[in-house]
Amino acid sequence: MQVQDKEHIELRLDRLRQKLLDLSTANRMLSFQHPRASCLRVIGDLPHRLFDLLTDGSALTFEPVPEPTVRELAAFNTRNLDQIGGETNPKSPVQPDAVMWARHLGYKVNYDLTADAEAIERTDRKIQIPQFPEELEIRLRQIRASARTAIEESGANMLYLAFGFLEWRDPQTAKAHQAPLVMLPVEIEREPARGGQFRTRVRWTGEEMQPNLSLKKKLEDFNIDLPFLEEDQPLDDYFEQVAEAIRHKPDWTVRRYVTLGLFEFGKILLYLDLAPERWPEDAPIAGNALVREILGRSENFEDSGDDNTAFSCDRDESAQAFEHRDLKLELVDRADSSQCEALEIALAGRNLIIQGPPGTGKSQTITNLVAAALAQGKSVLFVAEKLAALEVVRRRMRDLGLNDFCLELHSHKTRKTEVLEDIAARIRAGEKITPPKDFAGALTRLADRRAKLSAYIDMISRPAAGFQGLVVSDVLMKAGQARRRLGDHVRAVEALREDFHLPSNLDWTGFGDAKGRLRLITAAIDDLNVEGSAFGHVWAGVSSGKVLPYDKAHLADLARQWADRIDTLIATLVDPGLKRLSLEDIESALGSVFDVAQHRPDLLRADEVAQSVERILEVSLPRTPTTAHHLKSLLETASQAPFDVLALRKPEILAEGACDLLRGHQDRIRALAEGQDKLAATFRDSAPSSDPDDLEEWWAALSQRNFFARFGRRWKAAMAGANSVLRPAHLNAKPAVKAQQVQWLRNYVLDLRAVKANSAVEAMVGRPTPVWMCR
Repeated sequence: MQVQDKEHIELRLDRLRQKLLDLSTANRMLSFQHPRASCLRVIGDLPHRLFDLLTDGSALTFEPVPEPTVRELAAFNTRNLDQIGGETNPKSPVQPDAVMWARHLGYKVNYDLTADAEAIERTDRKIQIPQFPEELEIRLRQIRASARTAIEESGANMLYLAFGFLEWRDPQTAKAHQAPLVMLPVEIEREPARGGQFRTRVRWTGEEMQPNLSLKKKLEDFNIDLPFLEEDQPLDDYFEQVAEAIRHKPDWTVRRYVTLGLFEFGKILLYLDLAPERWPEDAPIAGNALVREILGRSENFEDSGDDNTAFSCDRDESAQAFEHRDLKLELVDRADSSQCEALEIALAGRNLIIQGPPGTGKSQTITNLVAAALAQGKSVLFVAEKLAALEVVRRRMRDLGLNDFCLELHSHKTRKTEVLEDIAARIRAGEKITPPKDFAGALTRLADRRAKLSAYIDMISRPAAGFQGLVVSDVLMKAGQARRRLGDHVRAVEALREDFHLPSNLDWTGFGDAKGRLRLITAAIDDLNVEGSAFGHVWAGVSSGKVLPYDKAHLADLARQWADRIDTLIATLVDPGLKRLSLEDIESALGSVFDVAQHRPDLLRADEVAQSVERILEVSLPRTPTTAHHLKSLLETASQAPFDVLALRKPEILAEGACDLLRGHQDRIRALAEGQDKLAATFRDSAPSSDPDDLEEWWAALSQRNFFARFGRRWKAAMAGANSVLRPAHLNAKPAVKAQQVQWLRNYVLDLRAVKANSAVEAMVGRPTPVWMCR
């Protein structure tokens, strides 16, 4: 690397480090305002006493100002009438604030713990705060919650007890600012006490104290070298050392404040990590390949020293290499093709950026990458801005049995003793690690399963036999949709499967033609009012409207038989031997016979028709006026038969069970019409066009009994969807009632769609199921 490039990188790196420090007065490390809502200030104590107690491992309890009693308030108002103003009212005495009441009780209310506080000798382990108990408890809860949130968000502890503040003035504005000097990382503990109360204590976390690097860098502009607190150095000596460093600044001073608050040191730690002097001489930061790519000159990116093109040149781009890529990688979690490619790039030593929304598998990719690097004998430093990202990867590693390889180093868990104990535990665990059993066999079985899955994918991607333009996966999907639409009718359709014939090379044009023929045949059968089997109809099998010659001869023979019987009857009636009949009866009978004889041709035709009916239907018809009346009605019905349509019928329409199937289909149509009449009073006219999947989702959401579920997005969407199909009179119904109504509507819509796509009728007669829209 050239000297100019090195100087350029070091210059840009120094500028970036200065931005991390933020030397403006907006930085709380240079100008801390002691906000009342997020910090607590100590009174009546010695800073070095509190510092020594905490660094020795003691836990200090917060001591508030005691609440005044009614009698004490009355005495206070009477004694301090001039201070509070006006006249006192014994029923409603004026309540002083905590600072005023503390002064009244004799407390040394001075935040600058200097000479006045030195006269105080305390041996207890309490921190005195000028606030009433209830107010102090609320403030402590808020600070504790903010500190916990900071750890969850950033993984770093931001709660510190600041000892001493440097009050310095900006020469441009002459405004005084206060910067903390010594910051001790602490944590707040809550323990149950008597009477159901809680006792809150503060304790040193054991982490290292952080110096105020921002202040040290800022004071360099004033030619002041800020000292840092040395180990085992008394706190008072350090304050005097700082005062000596600023002696030539008469308007600057060291304030012995003790304040509990939140201070952010994340950027300062980055500033320290990027310091060139902290890097080894044989591997300077300016020579790091990644730093050179980011901060170096653009024309020198290709000269980074790494072979960035080696990966792309050496890659095996064959289909088999892609198929078996994850078998070569040492994966411990699931990974798709894109994740495997990212792992392959990272393990090859190249830098990459993986970007994606939550839930796209970034954490599992990191887990696989860490495990693969461990398998290669490498150490991995996983850094994340959010603690949640660290915890997700740690949890995945633990679930996969790799917890012993994880060492937590984020700040709130970096106590020296715990780190040493963790390292010792991992050294002991290394002696117990045994190689996996039958690893090669597991890879072989995985390869076999992969081959079977690949063969299955190839099979379902092929064209489906008998379905032009469709592949096997499309046919399976459409079959699944048909099953969901048919519902309980699937069994009935499967029972007719043996009667179905597989259509060979049926294209969409032939399919549409078959559906049209089926519609005509079904409409014709409906017009004939078929009852029972189709063979029972009087015109079953008739394909011509003309009488054949054989039928004419048969009808003429029937007419002659009727004429002979009439002659016999006449002869009987005119027999003189019938003495029991009167002359008037005989004359009347003869007149009736003569009338019948006049209609002999008609009678002959009637008998011929009756005998034809007996022969066709294989029944015996008595020669009575009632039978003649039925025959007359039957002939009138037959004369209206649509012979032109009957000529188009297919033989399958007369197959066994065809009529029953069509009649059952008609019954379902009738049931749908009745169902719509019942639902019309509840739902809008557009309700039958609703999607069954949406209706099922609305029903599932509205059926939830959990009260809090009603505040969720799913429940609100379901309520809005149900209201869009209900009539106004039913909008105020209870959610459970609406869920039941939506379920009724869904059943109706499913039945309606099943009737519209009745594949059983289509397969039998070659035409689509007639679509009768309900009223």
